[in-house]
Formats: sequence, C-alpha cells, structure tokens
Amino acid sequence: MAKYNIEIDLFARKVIKILLLVEVLTLIIAVILLVFKATSVALCLYTFVFFAFIGVFSWLYFRYSNLDGVKEKYELKREASSLKSRIKEENHRLDQALRKQKDLEQSENTEFRLTLEQLKKSYIQDGLANTKLETAKLLGIGPKLKERLSIHGIVAAVHIDERISKIDGFGASKVESLIAWRRSVYEDLLRTSPNALPIETANSIKDRFAALQKGNSDVIADAQDKKNAYEEKLNTTQLRLSELGSIKFRNYISSTFATQRVFSFAILFFLIIIQCVLGTSTGTASLIASLPTLTFSPTPTFTLTPTLTPTITNTPTVTNTPTVTNTPTVTNTPTITFTPTFTFTPQPTLPATIISCLPKDTARESGRVVGIIDGDTIDVKMNGQTYRVRYIGVDTPERSDFYYSQATTFNQNLVYGKTITLVKDVSETDRFDRLLRYIIVDDIFVNYELVKQGFALASTYPPDVACSDSFTAAQVQARNGQTGLWMPTSTPYIAPPPADGGSGGNGGNCSPAYPGVCIAPPPPDLDCKDVPYRRFQVLSPDPHGFDGDNDGIGCES
Repeated sequence: MAKYNIEIDLFARKVIKILLLVEVLTLIIAVILLVFKATSVALCLYTFVFFAFIGVFSWLYFRYSNLDGVKEKYELKREASSLKSRIKEENHRLDQALRKQKDLEQSENTEFRLTLEQLKKSYIQDGLANTKLETAKLLGIGPKLKERLSIHGIVAAVHIDERISKIDGFGASKVESLIAWRRSVYEDLLRTSPNALPIETANSIKDRFAALQKGNSDVIADAQDKKNAYEEKLNTTQLRLSELGSIKFRNYISSTFATQRVFSFAILFFLIIIQCVLGTSTGTASLIASLPTLTFSPTPTFTLTPTLTPTITNTPTVTNTPTVTNTPTVTNTPTITFTPTFTFTPQPTLPATIISCLPKDTARESGRVVGIIDGDTIDVKMNGQTYRVRYIGVDTPERSDFYYSQATTFNQNLVYGKTITLVKDVSETDRFDRLLRYIIVDDIFVNYELVKQGFALASTYPPDVACSDSFTAAQVQARNGQTGLWMPTSTPYIAPPPADGGSGGNGGNCSPAYPGVCIAPPPPDLDCKDVPYRRFQVLSPDPHGFDGDNDGIGCES
C-alpha cells in the first residue's frame, strides 16, 4: 500500500490570505479608532474579527476531516480498537477452556479412584458376609458355642465385634480368638481384592469424559482460530495506519498556509500576534474609558457621616440654598470640582499583639452559644449539634471558689446567645472531651478579656501555648491594677495589738510580706482559712506560707 500524502488545499490557502489581509486592515483601523477614542467601535470590530478567526480555523478542521485519507485513518483506528477488544474476548474464552480441560482431567482421575475404592469395599463386605462361622475351625469354640452365637445373630465373620464379650460362656480368650479369625479373613480378602476397574466400567467413564473433552476442545480450537484471524487483521490495519501517520491537522495547516514549513508557522504566528495586539489594545482602552473620573479621598474618623464639599472655581460660592437675584453673575466656562470626603466609624479592633498570637493555619468555626457552664466553659451549637467548649489558656474560679459567680456572670454577658468564632490551637479536645478553642465574639478576644478584667488566671497547658505570653501580660496588668480577683477585700484581718503596745511593720501590725492587705506577722502562724483574703500579692520570705506554689500569689483557692 502506498504512503498517503496530504494534497495542498489551494482554496483554503486563498481564504487564509484573505483572513491575513483582514487582520492587518483591522489592526490599522483599530489603531485609528483608538486614536480618536472610539473605543466601543474598536472593541466591536475586534470581537467580529476574533470570531471570524475562530470560524476560519473551525472551517479548516471541517475540510481536513472530510479528506479521504483522514476518513480512512479514523475508520482504521475504530477497526483496530474493535479488533483489540475481540482479541481480548477470545483470549478470555481460550483461558476458560484450558482451565476447563484441566478440571475435566482431574475429575476423570478422581472418579476412577473413587469407583475403584467403592468396588474394593463392596468386595470385602461381601467376603466377610459369605465367610460363615459354622465352617470355621476355631480353637476352643465348638458347635455348641457356635450355636449360642447364632442365637444372637452372629453367623458370619462380618458379625464379629466387641458385643460377643457380653454373651455367656465367652471369656477373654474366646473373644480374642474370634476377633483374630475375623482379622485374618479381612486380610485375605484385602489381598485378593481387585486392583483395577472392570473394562466395561472403565470404558464407560472414559467415554463420558471424552465427550466432555471433545466439546471443550472444539471451543479451544474455535477461540484460537478466531484469535489468530483477528491478530492477522490487526497487523494489516496497524501497517496501514503507520502509512497514514503523516495525516495530521498540523501538517494540513502547514501545507495550507505555505509550501515551506517555516513560512507556514511564521504566518500562523503572525496571525496570533495580531489577535493578541488587537485584544490587548482594545480591551485596555475600553477599560480605561469605563473608569470614573471622580477622585475620592476617604478620611476615616469616628463618625459615620458622609459629606460632600463641592468647590466651584472661577465662580461665586454656590451653597445649597442659592440666592436668586434679578442680575445673576454668569461666567463663561464654570468648572465644578467635587471633592467628596467620606468619614467612617471604624469598628473596635483588638491590639495587634493579641491578634498576632492567634494561629493562622488552624481550623476556624462559627457557632451560637446556647449555654454557660462557668467562667471558662460554654455550650455551642454548630451545624445542628451542641458541643461543650473549654477556653484555652485561662482558668476561672470553680463553683466553690471566691469570685466564681462574678466570673460566670461576666462570661455570660460576653457570649450568651451570640454567634462566636472558635479558633483551634493544637489540641482538638481535653481529657473530658471538651473542644479546646480561643473564642472571638464581635471584636472581643474572650479568653484575653477574662484575664485582663481579672476574672481569670493565665493558665498554660502545652501544646496549646500560642497566646500564653499575651495572657501572662494581661494578668500582670490586671494584678497591678488590682482588678477583679486581684482587688483587695474590704474587711481586712486585723491582728490584736502586742501586749507591750508596740506596732509591727507597715500599717500598724501588718507584715510587709503581704502588701495591699493587712495580715499580722507570726506568732500565731496563720493558714488561708484564718484570713478573709484570696489571691493577694506575696513577697519573700512569706512567714505564714500562704504562697505554696511560689508564684507570688497567696491563698489562690
């Protein structure tokens, strides 16, 4: 078969030349229109030429698809795909038939073996039944004992078993003699049993399996013949496809554009460049023309009051309530320049140091607070399900502790019934299966606010430590400001004056180790239950031992 060559499409080449001419003329016209600021017309012209460009290439592909060689190539590809599918099917049939052939051979051998075993078993059973006890010569067992055995149904070797030991007159020796006799009869029968099937039986089995094998062999032969035929036809098809390998759309385009490949690609490249230049120039010009000419200078302030301040140049001042006179002053070319000033009321934001501590790449969820457990635990409804959430990095007083109700109420006022944002750190839950999250409501960082207002202590539990430094700084601020938990109580403990009427440290008899409260130095030695203060500052040497964990805070619980 001869190798196929794509013929030059002269008509298509003429169309390409016309398209190239139109593209160049369009570029020139578009530039002129853009100079005169007729951007809309230029854009419409570009759109028309662009669709014409797409249409011409679609038409070229249609002409290419109708070439005889292209049709033959597509038909051969479909035929090759069909032949491959058929070869695959015949291979599957062939594999199944070969497996069945092996199964039939195994089944035939198995039937031969089982039939022979059944024949031997029947031979031995019949021999034991036909060997009568009355004709046997047994030591110590005479006619009377044999007659007694026959009364119990024991008349042949097949009947000999352990039950004879229960018959009167048969001791162990007689029982053993009978069993030995039966064993010798069985061994003789086993030696004389047939070792092969009768010819008729063997031929019957062979004929039956030969018929099955013949049908399966026919399937094997048919599958092999069809497979060979399909493979031969596929080889012929693939050979022809290789001869048609040069039939490609890019080769058709190359021959249509120009005889020399380098010129054809140059023309195609030139057409694409013209389209890009036209599209970029007209699009940019249209975008610039659509931009508004007003200039806005927004100035953010704390009031949401948009105002306009028109300024009229070369004219008298124009106000909202103009005064009309009989002889108004008119200028030739009044130019009005608007300088609107928008004032915005920005929403309250968190300090940058606090915002920066929140993890940026962890999960963020939104939910509605439906329950308040205490100062640092809430119930949140998300996606139709309610979750218990524990605030990260803070610890508020428990139910039996000082300032519990105040912390719980403050937390309730912050978040209850509101939609909040939950931010994860590292851990998903704590050991009580509560979600561990940072909480944002409106523009308030709830965890931070609780510590800052003195309703919670900064509490670090690795690995959730993203904001621990911020919380510690807030705690120092609250303690220095004596806010919330850090506020001195109003009923200080006053120790009785010394017997000699002297006075102790600062404030009469107050120990300097506890500034901000008044607690007498020992003796006596006091415990937290003996004083009304909680969470007060402790300095070294702490004579009463109120600061058990040496964190500078006494009687924390």
